[in-house]
Amino acid sequence: MAKAVICRRAANAHRGWHARLLAFFPAVELTLLVGSYAISYYVAGARTGSMTQVIVRWREFLPEVFVLPHPSWRTTGWLRDNPWFESETLPELRARVTAAVSPPPRSAPCLRR
Repeated sequence: MAKAVICRRAANAHRGWHARLLAFFPAVELTLLVGSYAISYYVAGARTGSMTQVIVRWREFLPEVFVLPHPSWRTTGWLRDNPWFESETLPELRARVTAAVSPPPRSAPCLRR
């Protein structure tokens, strides 16, 4: 079964293209919610707090969803104020993305005698 990693940007999600696209990927193992718009759109209750308040709870959304700040020049200050993100979250993100996009292990072929 094919694996897929889908990065959802909520700015255009209301147009319904996500549902149509996801129908072609039945085995999505990890969804990256990048930035406050995507987080607000897909995470229930995220609109009541800040993006940081949601990202601090990143473990609660695993294994299906990974919440992330938007990678922009403004994130530099956010990363400086939240050093736990680089030390705790990024290694876990790297491991989960690697697992999601790596092919499953195959058994060794049988040699004919």
